[in-house]
Amino acid sequence: MNRLLAGVAAFCLFVGGAQALEPVRPGQDDMIRQAVHAEGRLWLLTDAGVLSHITPQNRRVDEVLSEPVHGLCSIDGNVTALTAPRSGGKWTLWTRQGETWTLTDTFDREDHENLRTLDCQPGNIVVLAGRRILQLQGPTRRIVTLSGRLPWGGQTVILTKGETLWVGVSAGEWGGGLHRVDLKTGIVTTLKNADRDICGQPLDPDCDRVNALAVSPKKPDCIVAALGGVHRMSHGRLIEVCGETIRQTYAKETVPSQNPNFHGQSLPFYGLVYRDTGLLALGADGLYDFGWDDTPTFTPFSPFRNAAGVRVNDVSNDLILVRTNIDSRTSLGGGRVLMVPITSPPVR
Repeated sequence: MNRLLAGVAAFCLFVGGAQALEPVRPGQDDMIRQAVHAEGRLWLLTDAGVLSHITPQNRRVDEVLSEPVHGLCSIDGNVTALTAPRSGGKWTLWTRQGETWTLTDTFDREDHENLRTLDCQPGNIVVLAGRRILQLQGPTRRIVTLSGRLPWGGQTVILTKGETLWVGVSAGEWGGGLHRVDLKTGIVTTLKNADRDICGQPLDPDCDRVNALAVSPKKPDCIVAALGGVHRMSHGRLIEVCGETIRQTYAKETVPSQNPNFHGQSLPFYGLVYRDTGLLALGADGLYDFGWDDTPTFTPFSPFRNAAGVRVNDVSNDLILVRTNIDSRTSLGGGRVLMVPITSPPVR
């Protein structure tokens, strides 16, 4: 597998919607909201706001901060965390350097405002919280108020491209869809291109859950989205968006349709990683390695190991897979898998 050039969109991998943190209670070890690799180790964030890392001895160690952790990401091999009280207070960004957490910035928090997602790239941190976008570009910060509606609940992923913020929502059986936000005006546009009234293809926001976003390696002005989920039946595909044009680039039928008014079942896709040779896509059954065309090389999952109560798959020296059960909050599909690019040498 070639070197990974950029992380997943989804995942910094974030799979939490605009919802309050869950209460801390027993049995939530596998409710992983985010997972990143930084400082040579795997970091995990539950939907109760508990941050931990896995040691080389396969122990899970909680990282204690002054407030619950709402979001997590990695920049240049260092962990960045977004904290706040469970309600009220301020949003605070922290960066971990060595064993010390350093204050990066703070933002006022509106009443009843919860985090949708956090995305971090060198020189650009974007926080989507409630109806606002909080953007930090070096010493420059801006706050954009959304002018339009994004679906609530489920999971959210974002991708910043110039003055556009792409937002993918996965809200379980309620779909979610793909949305485009103008960072200058806050105007929200919901994308749709459906070939029929009920759960059309390639993109229907009332049915399609968008789990990951990435820039197209072949077309830098376009993006690719991974769609899919399981709720009694499964569906999914990869789509490409170039301007106003939306097309399906790949789908794998699993159960043919017996009714001409409905599509058959297809494989859900949950993750994307941008690489120098093309995209690596995460399907429900394994990894799909796309080169410079739309025909992938498929590798089924190898067995997952138990890492301190979490199922982990060490795919290669540049990718880890983590199984989470967080989807059970919004669907009947069971667990899903998170893609975690390795960004620093492992701790020995």
